[in-house]
Amino acid sequence: MGDHEDSLYRIYPKKGEVWAIYENYFDGTRRPADVKSEQCRIVEIVTDLSEQSGIIRAVSLIEVPGWKSFFQRVQKQPDGDHSVSRKEMMFFSHQVPAYTVEGSDSHGIPKGSWHVEPDALPLRITTIY
Repeated sequence: MGDHEDSLYRIYPKKGEVWAIYENYFDGTRRPADVKSEQCRIVEIVTDLSEQSGIIRAVSLIEVPGWKSFFQRVQKQPDGDHSVSRKEMMFFSHQVPAYTVEGSDSHGIPKGSWHVEPDALPLRITTIY
């Protein structure tokens, strides 16, 4: 067959997508060997990978109270805003299928919230307040 590089695909999170990221990325250790697959944070990707800086920016999402499949951006800083470098991409677990919703005051769902595919959510999601 030819060179193995021919079959190598690189998948990077893109702006406007929702991803699960391993929690130990945020605990300061940032060691891939310590990845705990059951504990993740849900993030919205807010910038594409910059070729110049090699950075992707992401914002943490939290569950809308009373709803397991609706998430909204974390409003407080610094817990909500993250920069992930190209060499730290291994901390992304997987993309979570999602779309933004108009919101519903009568149901307590803020405008701009994300409706995520519940089956794609990690079993344990870190909660930030």
